[in-house]
Parts: sequence; C-alpha cells; structure tokens
Amino acid sequence: MPYTISYEEQKYIKIYVTGSLISKDIHQMIIDTAKLVKSTNCYLVLSDYRKAEIKGTTTEIYEMTNTFINEMKKEGVEYYTVKRAILVKNNVEDFKFYEIASRNKGQQIGIFENQDEAVKWLT
Repeated sequence: MPYTISYEEQKYIKIYVTGSLISKDIHQMIIDTAKLVKSTNCYLVLSDYRKAEIKGTTTEIYEMTNTFINEMKKEGVEYYTVKRAILVKNNVEDFKFYEIASRNKGQQIGIFENQDEAVKWLT
C-alpha cells in the first residue's frame, strides 16, 4: 500500500501517503481510517499527501466525499465529527475542489501546505 496510518502520541491519527494513488487505493485508505477512528475513538486526522500523486478524474475526487461519509457510517462514526487536516504540495487545485465538496456535505476539512499550521488547526 502506498500509505501508512498511525495513532500519533494520543493526539491524532496520521496518514502518510507516498507514490501514486488511484481511487481504489484511496477507497481502502478511507476504510482503514474509519476503522482506526472507531477503535481509537480519535476524531482528528492529519493526512500528508506531500509525497503523493493522486491519479483520478474530477468525478472520482467528488465521489471520495461520499465514500468518506459511507465508510464512517459503516463503522458507526458520525462523519461530521471527524476533523481532517490535509497536507499538500502538488495538485493543490484538486485538493481545494475536494475541500469545497466535502464542506458542502458537512465535513470538517482543511487543506494546508505547512504542517505546523495544519496541526494547530486540527488540535
């Protein structure tokens, strides 16, 4: 898998993504994240995509907002209680689109290029 997920210092869940990701990888990452949110009872998630390349269409990016909602619901987690900070370096426009689409569905999400700012906003 081109990602790792860990529970960092009892503060937040960290997802570190490297290499190329396709929608199938992202879907599995969301499933894994939902399970960890449920098992740790931690609703703060920091996703680091600075060394990743997302390969997907605008439609696939939009559908990931629904995937997030559905997978959280499957785990019994109210999706709107999960706060996500996403670190990016490339494809900022695609991530901004994802941020807007996610917020329009009631999700707490922020896109950042600086890790300190992302962690401060998250916690």
